[in-house]
Amino acid sequence: MCETPASALSFEVTNSGSIDTSLDSTCNGGIVPQPGAPSLCVLRYGRINVPAGITLKIVGTRPVALIADVDLNISGILDVSADGLSNGPGGGAALSGESTFRDIGGGGAGFQTAGANGGNATTDGGGGLGGAIGLNPATLAAFFGGPQSGATPGRVTGGGGGGGLALVSCRGTVMVEGIIDAGGGGGAAGFHLVIPIAARGGGAGGHVVIAAPRVLITGEVYANGGAGGMGVFSSMLEGAHGQDGSRSATDAAHGGTSTGGAGAGGAGGVVGMLPGIGLKPSAAGGSAGGGGGSVGFLQIYMPQGSTATLTPRAVSPGFQPQAVVPTR
Repeated sequence: MCETPASALSFEVTNSGSIDTSLDSTCNGGIVPQPGAPSLCVLRYGRINVPAGITLKIVGTRPVALIADVDLNISGILDVSADGLSNGPGGGAALSGESTFRDIGGGGAGFQTAGANGGNATTDGGGGLGGAIGLNPATLAAFFGGPQSGATPGRVTGGGGGGGLALVSCRGTVMVEGIIDAGGGGGAAGFHLVIPIAARGGGAGGHVVIAAPRVLITGEVYANGGAGGMGVFSSMLEGAHGQDGSRSATDAAHGGTSTGGAGAGGAGGVVGMLPGIGLKPSAAGGSAGGGGGSVGFLQIYMPQGSTATLTPRAVSPGFQPQAVVPTR
């Protein structure tokens, strides 16, 4: 992608808004097929800038690569997170975590760690299994976001997977002074339909890659897991949903809080903290909570002998060991 200069000089985001990678017109740098994964949407410009005070939300089915000839600056907010059951761009390419019965909370999606188990009628964490630890995406041929939590019977899939985002500067600097958010989605609450239906697990955080000759990060980068939803009690129509992955390195997304005898959802994963299990109902007639989702992956690639300057305000999870890539 870096051999030929971009035909478009700059991408300067002047107003907060969203772009959709599902639209071919968004991908001015091309759409790259990938084996066993959604195609990659490439945005290709001479320079790319998301200024302070601006939020750019990226949605859609395709993961996204922002590639600049020279400088790529994120001083505002670049959001590729999942929203509840909706995946971030390129998230949800895999389902992870399960529930096998209506009264059992769904397991959270696994990725960098295992997802947490949901609860069942009698045991905290005794319900749907959390998803297994995933392969490090740096070892795979395709680029995509985090897994989505699996379905509970009678309901659709659980919390969405955080998006897949690549930030590439061919000859300049990737600078992150603002916020990048690739968090997983919160699991939906249980609901009452003749009998209680259990909650769903949280989605996993996404996958953020930065590649450049120079990398400077003084802001915040997140790929935290979504929380599990709360179960439901017979007197409720629906419980409380789990929170989407947090923008914090210390405060995990909160599971749906127990009310009226329903089981609470487990917290999403953050750096240094595994996702929380879904809890059993505290009274007869309730259903269990869903488990929390895993954190995702953050990865930096630089030329041999180069080292990123990392003085972030907050990062969760931590960056994987820096890897080498030829960059022109």
